[in-house]
Amino acid sequence: MSIEKVLDNNYFNTLNKAIETFGEESQITKTVEEIGETLATLGQNLFNRSSRMSVSEELGDSFIMFTQILILFDYNIGEIKSIILEAQQKSKDKLHDFPEDFRNCVTNFGLFLSVLFNEHKPQEVFIDFMTSIIDMIGYYGEEETIESMNYKIKRLNNRIEEFKKFNS
Repeated sequence: MSIEKVLDNNYFNTLNKAIETFGEESQITKTVEEIGETLATLGQNLFNRSSRMSVSEELGDSFIMFTQILILFDYNIGEIKSIILEAQQKSKDKLHDFPEDFRNCVTNFGLFLSVLFNEHKPQEVFIDFMTSIIDMIGYYGEEETIESMNYKIKRLNNRIEEFKKFNS
């Protein structure tokens, strides 16, 4: 998977600026919101009520917010990339079955949300969560997700600048 193309210095700088600008609590709340939207869109897609592009966009949002959460939990860039690479390898090594992968995705999103509000944050839950995102990206379109993520990072940079101008 070529998602590593997104994980450049601009990506991490933008996410750090978003945390500094909007605050930790706001970004945690936004993460919960994005995970909910991703699950809803995945569910709608099962019944042909949402497009593949909508799912790709929501998966990109969840990926971005998940990365911010790891930053909030004091993971450095190397550790974050390591989690993503381990998740990619885990996804690559397994046999894929959409119904099973979908169930695992829902379960792992739920586990991630429960860990988000606990003091103990096991890295294995993060790896499983990222593996589920990568699995779903594989089904719904890697290039579309990457394109969406790049667009959203640019848009986030613009929002940060507008917020700073308005509040200065």
